[in-house]
Amino acid sequence: MSCTEPGEPDPSHIVNATAKYDPTTMKCEEITPEINQPHDCQKFPTIEECKENCETASG
Repeated sequence: MSCTEPGEPDPSHIVNATAKYDPTTMKCEEITPEINQPHDCQKFPTIEECKENCETASG
């Protein structure tokens, strides 16, 4: 699952993120907005999207 095994950020895919998944707590949390940063599988534009992708996903 990409949330727990994110791999390396992808510098060719630039995104904005306001939330990230914390694998130690297994919860999503809001972060200081990161604008135009490399894509990271643990970071999402919204906390809702993070929860949909990471907290509710099974396996």
